[in-house]
Amino acid sequence: MKTEGRFADNNFTALRLLLALMVVLGHFQLLNGVASPPWPFSYAAAAVDCFFVVSGYLVTNSFDRDSDLKRFYIRRFFRIYPLYIAVVIAQTLTLGFLEPAGFLANFQSLTRYFIVNAAFANFLQYDVGHGVLKGLVDPGLNPSLWTLKIEFGFYLILPFLWMMVRRFGTGILVAIFVLSAAYFAALRHAGAYELAKQLPGQLQFFVIGMAAYRFRDRLTLGATAGLGLTIILALLFTALLDSHPSVIYPLVVGALVIVAALQAPRVRLRTDISYGVYLLHGPIIQLSLLLAIYRPDWIGLLATVATTMLLATIVERLIEAPGIAFGKHLTLLVRGHGSARPPVERERTVESALAASSSPASAAADITVVVLNDFCYVQGGASKVAIDEAVSLARSGVKVIFFGAVGPPCPASRYPPAPCRRPARAVERQGCPPCAQDPAQPAARADGRPPARLYQGADHQPGEDRAAARLSSHLHPA
Repeated sequence: MKTEGRFADNNFTALRLLLALMVVLGHFQLLNGVASPPWPFSYAAAAVDCFFVVSGYLVTNSFDRDSDLKRFYIRRFFRIYPLYIAVVIAQTLTLGFLEPAGFLANFQSLTRYFIVNAAFANFLQYDVGHGVLKGLVDPGLNPSLWTLKIEFGFYLILPFLWMMVRRFGTGILVAIFVLSAAYFAALRHAGAYELAKQLPGQLQFFVIGMAAYRFRDRLTLGATAGLGLTIILALLFTALLDSHPSVIYPLVVGALVIVAALQAPRVRLRTDISYGVYLLHGPIIQLSLLLAIYRPDWIGLLATVATTMLLATIVERLIEAPGIAFGKHLTLLVRGHGSARPPVERERTVESALAASSSPASAAADITVVVLNDFCYVQGGASKVAIDEAVSLARSGVKVIFFGAVGPPCPASRYPPAPCRRPARAVERQGCPPCAQDPAQPAARADGRPPARLYQGADHQPGEDRAAARLSSHLHPA
């Protein structure tokens, strides 16, 4: 799917792809019987922990923007289930073809396999018939499916967790983190690792992501400092892979994910194929082992990665993106009691007004959209949505007036040049030398082009804090 505008100013898309590839590397050796893969094949389990932190942050963002339960569950269901069920269907058909007795002789076993896997209960049945996969190190065709029931379980409880956080404060997240870490450590020590890694034991990672979202504006680093801190945390993360010390390890995982996603230099990808990479690589490796075409060398690894990414790109276009779009369409039909209407519905309000006129140009001229934003200087989040939508509407010919609090995006521009009190001083983004290349500049676009002209009001005075400075912008098409 294309990266959504509200998340364009971060590294989550690139980070998810990197994490998915780390899982591929790990499974490439683990599924071949290497019990303790060497570096860089040793990150598979840790990458899953990182994925849970990412979900904690992004899914909380999704619910926080539109807290209607029906719309939230619709969005989350169609985010993961269309591709998931397509993979389950493909696996069922593959096992049916590989079973020597054929489909009819194994109809009951194949039906049960499909049902339990479709319900995220893959642990109930890994194989069909007399054992198509017997002889493999891992008994399942897809060793990644076990995490999806945990992910979906988190979706079910997140709205209620976030409501509790809103009412009682962050102490709720701290308590859940401590209890989850204790649960995981106790069961792992008792030798019940399969139980330890289920949802109660994974909540320690999810709630770190939720806490990071709640305090996302508290830490702002420059690109160089963000990159340096990311490298330090990555080294510490690697050093803790084997020991996994309770409390310390999940905190390091969370810090690494959030700093890499929000503070490191931006790596922007237009399409997110990470989910497809994560779901498809397991069957590819397992089938190559089953058909005796697996190669444990770098050629085999490159072939596996290339095949996985190619198929992930195809299914993203044919299954994943249409499924997400259909889910968004369904949210337009839902009228709940949440705190916000769906973003798509807000956009369609303007589009419908334009369509009602015989002349789009004249309709645009008759419409004035006022965008109010309380705090513009935030990397990503709701402020990015407001700015992107305002610029998009302005480019379509709609008159847009933008009001928002804004502060200096870089130290060099903390004090405006004199004279600073003249009214309506026109400022072009490319004409602001201290921050012309700063991607965090509120008027910045992902491609670095100046999207609009800003008219700065007379109340911008030297020495003002960024929260006190006010910006009244009248956007015109660039």
